[in-house]
Amino acid sequence: AWKTFQVDHTREDALSNIHVLTICPDPKEPAKYLWIGTDGGGLNKLNISTGTFTHYSTSNGIPNNVIYAVQSDVHNNLWLSTNLGLCRFDPVSEEVWSFTIEDGLPGNEFNRMEYGKGSDGRLYFAGVEGVISFDPEDFYRTSSSSPIVINRLKLSNKEVRYSAGISGELKGDYHLSAPLELSQQLTFPYTERMITLGFSLLDFTNPDGNKYRYKLEGFNEEWIDAGDLNEAVFTNLSPGTYKFMVSGCNSNNIWSDPASLQLIIRPPWWATWWFRSILFMLVAAGVYGFYQYRLQQAMKIQHLRNRIAADLHDEIGSTLSSISLAGTVIQHKLKGKYQEVDGLLNKINNNTQTMMEAMSDIVWAVNTRNDRFDQILHRMRAFAVEILEPKDVMVHFEVNPHVIPLLLDMQQRKNLYLIFKEVIHNAAKYAQSNNVWVNLNYTYGKLLMEVRDDGVGFEVDPIHNAKLTRNTIETFSSSKGGNGIRNMFQRAVELKGKLEIQSSPGEGTKVSLAFGV
Repeated sequence: AWKTFQVDHTREDALSNIHVLTICPDPKEPAKYLWIGTDGGGLNKLNISTGTFTHYSTSNGIPNNVIYAVQSDVHNNLWLSTNLGLCRFDPVSEEVWSFTIEDGLPGNEFNRMEYGKGSDGRLYFAGVEGVISFDPEDFYRTSSSSPIVINRLKLSNKEVRYSAGISGELKGDYHLSAPLELSQQLTFPYTERMITLGFSLLDFTNPDGNKYRYKLEGFNEEWIDAGDLNEAVFTNLSPGTYKFMVSGCNSNNIWSDPASLQLIIRPPWWATWWFRSILFMLVAAGVYGFYQYRLQQAMKIQHLRNRIAADLHDEIGSTLSSISLAGTVIQHKLKGKYQEVDGLLNKINNNTQTMMEAMSDIVWAVNTRNDRFDQILHRMRAFAVEILEPKDVMVHFEVNPHVIPLLLDMQQRKNLYLIFKEVIHNAAKYAQSNNVWVNLNYTYGKLLMEVRDDGVGFEVDPIHNAKLTRNTIETFSSSKGGNGIRNMFQRAVELKGKLEIQSSPGEGTKVSLAFGV
């Protein structure tokens, strides 16, 4: 029985074009499928049992929708002659390989009803420019890749050419000492900001169809698809070593092994390792020289401080001792014969003792052997015990171990000790206490000193803690006309610290000092 198939544009599975030019049974399942070439409708696949069609056209990779002939080979692939060359079509994978005049055909346009297959399996197709025949097996034999060479170099768009007899790899007049194809390494100055490398795939079957990809290791690690462009341009490369690699794909769709060329961009003289090494050594020498200078200056200052301390002790200290001794001897010889003289001698002796005590503090502060905090602590203990024990006052020291390694400069040490000394004097003279507690701590970059007693206490202005009342001044100051408290606060300012006095009647007194070390 006959069955007719018509074009039906309302159905996607109908015949695509009413003009049928060729029919070929499916090489694998001839009883199930037919392949139909149409005049403008592309290739149709007919399912005989269902009567439905599947369409293949230029959108599927077929070069043209006019299919003059369809023939099969022993590999179950189809060969199609069209108005735009010849193609091989795989019915299973639907992959298409196209061949045109650039691949060796005499022409791209074929004729209808002019094709055939020989007993040896050769296929024949006739076209406007002549007849071709070929053995399909030639296209299934294992193909090899084509070699690729790097054969062109441009610097700032100027061609670099090989000139025999010129030594050196790269010259300022843009010449090479060896052919680029044989070069393995090129060296450029950092001033070359635009480098162009050209390359060619040695497959001349269809040179315009060759494809390329490249990468520059050290700049980009991924392959860059260049299509049919056979050159690569690099601009503003940083000094360093790079490896240029390029690969090409021939007419058999096989990629070649990469060709490579090492590129070295020389750094400027100020960025070379030897210049940086010299610069580092000069800086290191400068730092070391400056350190030695500062160390010598510090040693000179320490030597001067020790010399001043020795001179004060030996000269002024001994003179004051002589004056005090002479005054005491004179006072003893007179034995109260002259009352007005006794008063003057007492004043001389007292002032001399005060000056000797102050001179001792100055000599101690200047001497560099006392820069360590353990020396400060030792003097503070000795002074507190000397002043408070005759008053039957127990002294309790609490020292945080973090305080011991601290180093105070001469000014800090002097102000800290004199504030402590003033507080202990006042505690011994006015507090009427049984115990004095001294706490030294170091935290968050600050030295904290706290001295408190369990004495009678006094009244402090509750609004302005640093502004003491008149009773407070009379109670808490030294014997020098009320200057003790004022001096304490002045020394705290010199230390860039904070001094607080907390007291109330019957509750004792606490003096706190905090300053940065």
